[in-house]
Amino acid sequence: MFRKLLKYDLKAIYRIWCIMAAVLMGVTLLSSLCLRISVDKMFDAGEEVGALTAIFFLFSVLTFIVYMAVLSISSAATTLLNCLRFYQNCYTDQGYLTFTLPVTRRQLLLSKTVNAVIWQTAQILLIFLSLGIFFLIFWPAVAGAGVPFPQLGQLFSMLQISGGWFVAYLPTLLLCAVAASIYSIAFLFLCITLGSVIFKKHKLIGAVGVYLGFNFVISIASSVFSLFGASALTSGIQQLLWNASSNAAAGVICLLLLAYAVIMATVGITFYLITQTLIDRKLNLA
Repeated sequence: MFRKLLKYDLKAIYRIWCIMAAVLMGVTLLSSLCLRISVDKMFDAGEEVGALTAIFFLFSVLTFIVYMAVLSISSAATTLLNCLRFYQNCYTDQGYLTFTLPVTRRQLLLSKTVNAVIWQTAQILLIFLSLGIFFLIFWPAVAGAGVPFPQLGQLFSMLQISGGWFVAYLPTLLLCAVAASIYSIAFLFLCITLGSVIFKKHKLIGAVGVYLGFNFVISIASSVFSLFGASALTSGIQQLLWNASSNAAAGVICLLLLAYAVIMATVGITFYLITQTLIDRKLNLA
């Protein structure tokens, strides 16, 4: 039954997300190509820049602004879709029907969470892909290369200096993306659940209030940590990386990324378990 729930949740977001992804990739190609052509024309023209070249440059800048806007909106829209679906299916009138399904509340929460983590991770990977394509097309115009592919050769040459560690970067970064998605989704779902449990008549407003309150507390804790401990920790890591060989430094960076992934996943799972407890013991749709 869990597979059916997950399949149903995935289909609910699939079409909208694919449309947003297609729009983002289209704008990515348009903006990067326009900027590439525009910069090439500016360099070729030298000091004598014609009116058409200037107009095309302004148009290219406009496409870049649109690209940044679409990049931000698509990321926020993915998170919003996941949160709204969770809220509507569990804490509005639809919740009465949702919780009458022949499945446990734990299966429902797990399905919603796995679905949201999948789309959140896909969105992170899409952003990296979009930025990679953008700079791959646009950067050679600034760097003076004729085609973008030599830039890839330079990148792999730099990675080879680190020895075999560069092979571990890709799965490590993917693991970090999944861990960050688990943390963000579990945190948002916890805020929605707390808002619905505490503020029964104004659940959505309560959820926003809980989210803002948690963020305020986290920002204060981060400021205190940055003031007293982060500078010493950062300087220590910088000193370690500076004195280490390229291979050793690459290994340290990889281990730091793994530590980040473990911490984020652990905190996210803790949020998930708290949400599960609240749904099992405190949730009352009446």
